[in-house]
Amino acid sequence: MLFLNKDPELAKAARRIVEEELQLETLSIVGWRDVPTNEGVLGEIALSSLPRIEQIFVNAPAGWRPRDMERRLFIARRRIEKRLQEDKDFYVCSLSNLVNIYKGLCMPADLPRFYLDLADLRLESAICLFHQRFSTNTVPRWPLAQPFRYLAHNGEINTITGNRQWARARTYKFQTR
Repeated sequence: MLFLNKDPELAKAARRIVEEELQLETLSIVGWRDVPTNEGVLGEIALSSLPRIEQIFVNAPAGWRPRDMERRLFIARRRIEKRLQEDKDFYVCSLSNLVNIYKGLCMPADLPRFYLDLADLRLESAICLFHQRFSTNTVPRWPLAQPFRYLAHNGEINTITGNRQWARARTYKFQTR
């Protein structure tokens, strides 16, 4: 999941760099997809700074294990970020064969209404992790919206007991096949 510049030429240049770096890792490009969204749920600030939101799909060479592909995607992502660091509207939300991150500059309740994929009954996941946090000391920007690529403790969890009880109380909702 990528945030691209709204300027068509800058977005095209970013796509070219993304493809070059992925191909350097021997990944073949399958295609790009505009992520379907509903802009009507966004507020004024989010709408005025809304990036292009796209996904790229790649195939790994035969015989690669999932961790091989994940490692190569990580390396490619780091090089992509370095090459595109001057484009402040470019951001890699997720570039992984294991994790897909939907993030937005919106209220948590609006996320599944903004990303139409999340309301699609065909979408399946073994696990879904939801995280919300609001900027307290920075101007809101799409790349700064939660969640980040990795879940990590930032020192602000004040009541681990309360969090565990909250999770236990909802385990009846969890299902697996």
